[in-house]
Amino acid sequence: MKAIYKNIFWRTDIKPDKNGLGFANVHVLANCKLPTLFDLQNMAEELRKTFPQTKDSEIYCGHIIDSDYPDYKDCTILVWNAFIPPGDYPDWNKIKDGQRNYYWV
Repeated sequence: MKAIYKNIFWRTDIKPDKNGLGFANVHVLANCKLPTLFDLQNMAEELRKTFPQTKDSEIYCGHIIDSDYPDYKDCTILVWNAFIPPGDYPDWNKIKDGQRNYYWV
């Protein structure tokens, strides 16, 4: 696995919960077309460095089939959707309104 991309898509169309947490689609992408279980575990560990509360049963994985970014094509993606605290989240790309420009299956 060579490169890992980390994106947080803030969903402003979903109101914050009673604790002030905002809803986000959190994605970890890695440029491995056919990932091993070890690759997926490493990607999940990368997600848990920032979001240790993530459970295995809440993480979905897929394969990027189309993207405006050439680096994202053929990447493996882990998706976690959750209410998270607003914050800076260094090393993560932060995008408002859930505007993503890649698609997966």
